[in-house]
Amino acid sequence: MSPMADVIVVMHDGVVKQAGSPLELYDRPANLFVVGFIGSPAMNFLDAKVTGGALVFADGQSLPVPEDASLSEGQAVRVGIRPEDLIVADAGLSLRVRVVEPTGAEIHIGAQMQDAPVTVVLRERHALHPDQSLVVAPLPERMHLFDPKTEARLN
Repeated sequence: MSPMADVIVVMHDGVVKQAGSPLELYDRPANLFVVGFIGSPAMNFLDAKVTGGALVFADGQSLPVPEDASLSEGQAVRVGIRPEDLIVADAGLSLRVRVVEPTGAEIHIGAQMQDAPVTVVLRERHALHPDQSLVVAPLPERMHLFDPKTEARLN
């Protein structure tokens, strides 16, 4: 017997928001409401605007628009990145480390990107300390883009 259901139905006010296997909901949440039910630690959300083929954040940092997204210049986007889908990199998003929690197999990092909290989960060991700078990059194929007004998935 499996400990997880074969199909999960996420409803809000009597309306089905998404139905699918646990991994379908985790890997491809249909909207921001569904994101709130699957995954721990919770998904990171950063607001951006599409500018010149990049997702530009309020602090001026940017990431390339994922290939699976069809976005318009100037479009507002809520970027969702799961903590385990961020990797230490030479280029990407610069964060300020606030908390480092070694849990044995993983390191949970509470960080800040300007005013936005960002959680990072690393499986490899790094000597990190509070107030240090950390550059991370999301796995492009694992980025989730949502419309901030409708909350619907865009990619």
